[in-house]
Amino acid sequence: MPSLPALDREDEGIDKKLEKAYSKMRKRAEARRKRHKRGNVTWEPKVNDKVLVKQQPMSEAVKGITSKFMYIYEGPFWVNKVLEHSAYELKDERGKVRGEFNKRQLKPYREEKEDKK
Repeated sequence: MPSLPALDREDEGIDKKLEKAYSKMRKRAEARRKRHKRGNVTWEPKVNDKVLVKQQPMSEAVKGITSKFMYIYEGPFWVNKVLEHSAYELKDERGKVRGEFNKRQLKPYREEKEDKK
């Protein structure tokens, strides 16, 4: 069996190993930072703002409706009261109270702009 040439490898010192480990940790931390959620965390609904509410769509096999083709959000609703840190009371277009919802369930309503021709 042929002999393999010996590798000319010097043993690294502890300082060099720590430096490599630290740079590897920095790279991974930077990659995690890039992957973090980029949601709209600064949005705070105010009274009378229009919002959409996230719903849980239900399939109806008898009617031939599949939930994956249904809208996730319903609305628009208006913010009636700001209750706590992230809770809001909503009302519909008739002024009837719809319920209390967490900010995570809400999304700002953006009206469509008409084409001007």
